[in-house]
Amino acid sequence: KPKGYICSHADPHHQQTIYDILPRTLRKHRLFSAGRLDKNSEGLIVLTNDGDLANRLAHPANGIRKIYHANLGRSIDKNVLPKLVRGRELDGEFLHFEKVLPLSRKGNALKRLEIHLGHGKKREIRRLLESFGHRVERLRRVQIGGLKVRGMPIGAIKELNEKEIGLL
Repeated sequence: KPKGYICSHADPHHQQTIYDILPRTLRKHRLFSAGRLDKNSEGLIVLTNDGDLANRLAHPANGIRKIYHANLGRSIDKNVLPKLVRGRELDGEFLHFEKVLPLSRKGNALKRLEIHLGHGKKREIRRLLESFGHRVERLRRVQIGGLKVRGMPIGAIKELNEKEIGLL
């Protein structure tokens, strides 16, 4: 999913949906997204006509791991990383990351993170990082379960084979 698209079939407030990207051959199928990414995020989205699969992927009780790469507006102190895992309550919701790792480090600059979630609340990554004073400049989901987006350009579409579906 490219940035700027929403994960909905239609929305009167937004013109571009992920379904607009689909080739004509796939548009004729009744596909829906197994989970969502907000308009300002990009990355791996699974579209399916299998309701059971969609529910297994999207329902937090199933704990399907999703991995994200986040670019921050400024460096984060490494001492904040364990606090992101411990989490905090914001607006009546407890937000936390299952795991957070530095993606790159240049000197003391720590501006890119790999974030693991087994659940997902609305804008959880952005909200939690903002509560520690860090703005997310780019957020990309790179993995759902064992399925990785590696090597795919933004906006690319791939029909999954049985083995890849099994990775989910």
